[in-house]
Amino acid sequence: MRKISIVLLLMIVAIILAPKPTYADMFSKPTATIHIKGVDVPYDFELLISYDGDVPILDDEAMYKLEAYYKADYPIDVLNGYQDQDGYAARTLYSGGAPASLQLIDSNTIHVGYFSAPRTFKILLILEDDVFIVSKVIHRKMFTSKMTFDLTGVDLSTSKSNVGTLTEEIPLLEFSGKYILRILLTIGVELLVLLAFMYRDKKDFIFVGIVNFVTQSALTIAMVVGYYFWAAEVGLIITLVLGEITVFTIEMVVYGYKLDKQSRSKAYLYGFTANVITLMLTIFTLGSI
Repeated sequence: MRKISIVLLLMIVAIILAPKPTYADMFSKPTATIHIKGVDVPYDFELLISYDGDVPILDDEAMYKLEAYYKADYPIDVLNGYQDQDGYAARTLYSGGAPASLQLIDSNTIHVGYFSAPRTFKILLILEDDVFIVSKVIHRKMFTSKMTFDLTGVDLSTSKSNVGTLTEEIPLLEFSGKYILRILLTIGVELLVLLAFMYRDKKDFIFVGIVNFVTQSALTIAMVVGYYFWAAEVGLIITLVLGEITVFTIEMVVYGYKLDKQSRSKAYLYGFTANVITLMLTIFTLGSI
């Protein structure tokens, strides 16, 4: 069993990684696309991140950090040395050396990109006359996040903190559809393979269906979490590799002991064949996860 698991691991890694060139910085980074709603006056946008201690006043040498900022007239004069009551400061200026950039998608949508969108932050809007509008602390959940910061009805004439509402798009309907499709497809394939192995007892089909429902549900949920919430393609590959090894081992052992109408070696062979086929199916349909 251990040898089979090792072979499976090597096979998955080879199939997934072999066609792709390798670069030191090839993997995706967390991002956030933030839409501002309810503001009809000009403003500058910034993220505030937690800063340990008092922020320093930066000199002109720090200006290199602003090269990738979405506006040429970044308000460094009011943000240089600024720190709110919770210890949050401008990410563009105080990201600790990591490249921090913003990209204007449209007049009210900003993409928070490279290096990585922070997990915890605040949104700061700077209006005319240095009016600061600051959101509550935000905890990003999605790896590729889409958020809406709604300030509808908020008085923007004076500086305010912890205002507005922020919602993050969590595509539960999309998750559910992909989960159901993958479970049905996998169970259907494994039952067809069971039929091809000349199993005919109804109880065997029910048993295999239940086992597959449990194992494939756990694997699919892990893959969804790995891709959407953890690390995109990297998270998907890691959860797939570890999950398939676990599922492969569990199903081989369970089938060997429970599909006892025929020989145990045939049950092991069925488990191996069915899992290899569904693994190949999973690899070639990764784009649908």
